[in-house]
Amino acid sequence: MLKMSIDNGLWQSVLGLSNFVFADSATSELGVFFYKATRELKRNTKPVIFESASATNQFSEQDTDTAIHSLFSKQEALGIFESMCNPPGGDWSGVSVLDFETLEEYRWTSLPRVSSVQGKRPDHVIQIVTAQDWIFLCIESKDNASDLEKDIGIRLNTYIKELFKVAPTAHKKNGKEWKLYEGKKQPLSKFITFSGAAFCFKNADEIDFEMQKGKLDFIMTFEFKPQSQKSVLHFKTTVQCQFLAIILTKISKQFIGGLKIQIY
Repeated sequence: MLKMSIDNGLWQSVLGLSNFVFADSATSELGVFFYKATRELKRNTKPVIFESASATNQFSEQDTDTAIHSLFSKQEALGIFESMCNPPGGDWSGVSVLDFETLEEYRWTSLPRVSSVQGKRPDHVIQIVTAQDWIFLCIESKDNASDLEKDIGIRLNTYIKELFKVAPTAHKKNGKEWKLYEGKKQPLSKFITFSGAAFCFKNADEIDFEMQKGKLDFIMTFEFKPQSQKSVLHFKTTVQCQFLAIILTKISKQFIGGLKIQIY
C-alpha cells in the first residue's frame, strides 16, 4: 500500500488526508485493507497574515466590452436589441435580428472574421428600431485608440451589409424553438448601418484623430474610475448619429451614481 500511495495520485490523497482508511474489493486476494495514520500534528498558534492585493486597477479592452454590453443589453423597451456582443464570456457565434412587431428572431451563424470583400466582423452589433428605420451599430473595441485600423469604419459596415444580403441560418418565432430558416429571401428589406469604435480614454485629442483615421460615425471611449467615483463615457458622433446621444443619456440614468456622459 505504501508503494501504491507513491505511484498513484488518488491513493496519495486518500492516505494523506485520512486518519483511517477501510477498503474492500471482491477481487482482492488479500482481503480487507485497513490503514491507521500515525501523525504528529501541531497546532499553529501564530496569526496568519495575508498581504493585501494591490488597489491599483488596470483597465483594458475587456472592461470596454463589458461596458458596451452593460449599456445595450436588455433595452428592448427602448427599441434596442443586442445582436452580437463580445464581453468576457460573450457569444461571437452569430448575429441576431429581432422583429419588434412579431418578436421573431433571425440568426446568422458561422461568421468568418473577414468577409470575401474585406469586411471586418464587428466586436458588437446593436440593433435600434425607430418608427422610420432599422439601424445597426457596428462597433470595434480595442484596448488603446492607436490599435484601431485605418478605414475600419468602412470595413465594419461592409461586413454587416454583405451578411444581411443572404438569408439567415435559423429563426425562432415568439415562444417557439429554433428552426432552420427555409425562406429564400432574407427578412431585412431596408436598414441603415453606422460604424463606431470603443477604447479606454486617455485624452480628447485621440477621439478626433481616430474618427478621421477610421472613417467612423461615432466613438465611445470609457474613462474608468475607482468604485467610489463615477466612470465617464466620452462620446462623439457625426451629424447623422446625433440621435445616439439622446439614447445614451436615457440609458445612463439607469446607472444610478455610476456613469457620466461627456458629449463632444
